[in-house]
Amino acid sequence: MTAGRSRTCRAGSAWPARRTGRSRSRPAASEHAPGSPTRWRALLAASVALVDRLDVVPALDYANRALAACDAHPETCPSWERIRTELYREHLNAGVESGIDPRRGPEAAQAFRRAAEGALRQIHLGGRGATGAPTPGSMDRSPGNHR
Repeated sequence: MTAGRSRTCRAGSAWPARRTGRSRSRPAASEHAPGSPTRWRALLAASVALVDRLDVVPALDYANRALAACDAHPETCPSWERIRTELYREHLNAGVESGIDPRRGPEAAQAFRRAAEGALRQIHLGGRGATGAPTPGSMDRSPGNHR
């Protein structure tokens, strides 16, 4: 390589920009084919990738857009995928609404996670380490309580 020439990858983008993570004003993968029936999957994947980088506000935006795209194409977005996406969005929304910035360190990330988990109702069904969980024989079987 000669001095003054930049190295390029096969896609034609400049190597230093790609290596440092800076984009060259190319649209994200989720922006391609905006009318695609499976676009919600790309939007959800983009949201998860942003959460991995602790960029929770843009991740919430992508989660909202994924849910809207899922609703726009119910034939390609099964009900269980929609429910899973909605739970993910509610979880992320609760963390964002708490005002905690998870990028401030491990303690802040843990506090963000606790705030997000606090918004969802959790049900623990027996298993190891369950204390105080009713056993099938200890349940009240009075007339008002059915199994």
